[in-house]
Amino acid sequence: MSMTFTTAELRLLRYVADGAKLENLAMQEGVSKKEIETRLKSVYKRLDSRDPVEALQKLAQSSFEVIER
Repeated sequence: MSMTFTTAELRLLRYVADGAKLENLAMQEGVSKKEIETRLKSVYKRLDSRDPVEALQKLAQSSFEVIER
């Protein structure tokens, strides 16, 4: 089963896995910290994961499509 992720979701996941602070990402994106948390939870749920490292590991083993955004 193929999943779809936006480039923004994948970028956010990579930044968080690399240790970026949610507050900094929120400021960079022009949204609230809560919005960043909501976006991450959506990605985690689709990958059945609990954190960004686990999500990236599962993503690496999955078939997925990327849409520009």
